[in-house]
Amino acid sequence: MQSHKDVLSLYFLRRICQLEDNVVEYRNRIRYRKYDTVDLLELIIAEERLQAFREFRSDVVNILNLKLDGDKNVF
Repeated sequence: MQSHKDVLSLYFLRRICQLEDNVVEYRNRIRYRKYDTVDLLELIIAEERLQAFREFRSDVVNILNLKLDGDKNVF
């Protein structure tokens, strides 16, 4: 059975990967096709979501006083 720390670590990792993939997808859309203001806004929103989640992750780790798997508080 996995510990709560392991589950939380896996959640953080999976969510960060999803959000980073979204940013890459929107950047590629802008790079390889004709884009409009909606495309630019979608990229901005994706980047903001990623940054907000990173801040959330950092806050949770600090509040719970966790060190996750050799990170320098990356999680």
